[in-house]
Amino acid sequence: MVTAPGLGLVKPGANEDTGYWAFTDRTLRNLFTKRFAGDLVKVEACGNVLAASAFFHGLAADQLDAQELAQRDPQYPVVITVKAVKDRNDAGGA
Repeated sequence: MVTAPGLGLVKPGANEDTGYWAFTDRTLRNLFTKRFAGDLVKVEACGNVLAASAFFHGLAADQLDAQELAQRDPQYPVVITVKAVKDRNDAGGA
């Protein structure tokens, strides 16, 4: 089980790794299917334009109602979740 930020501020700076750990549902699916069987990986992007705007304005999730948070828009993934299950036949450890 993994959660990763889908949105975030990337600050320019001297650090060469700036923005390196910015994820999309596609990048996480690609990363996890290199180690886990594709049918054992479930990736979901959660968020919408309202949730993204609230996040960037510093609002907490409890300041929005459940119905506002339930809408999903793939263009505004606030949080991305991954569930990867090890294949029972896989002898190698992860």
